[in-house]
Amino acid sequence: MKFNSRVVRTGLITAVVAASALLSGCGTISTIGKLEDGAGAEANRMWNRWVEGNGDIAIATTWERKVKAGVSADDIAEILRSVAIERNMKGG
Repeated sequence: MKFNSRVVRTGLITAVVAASALLSGCGTISTIGKLEDGAGAEANRMWNRWVEGNGDIAIATTWERKVKAGVSADDIAEILRSVAIERNMKGG
């Protein structure tokens, strides 16, 4: 069996480049390794919601939780404000 060395060389280069991109994840894998505990898993959940929502970013970034009876919308808003301030997420 005869091989065309140019084709083989091109195929090997393509395979090496593809493997490098796959292993590096275009920086994604190394970036996930630098995140705080739980952040990578949450990013994965957001990605899955985004895909399941056909690319609707609102679906990917919206969470819903049930609250106990008697908890008002104002109570929830205050809790969210408190958490935002605590986590230095509160803007001007």
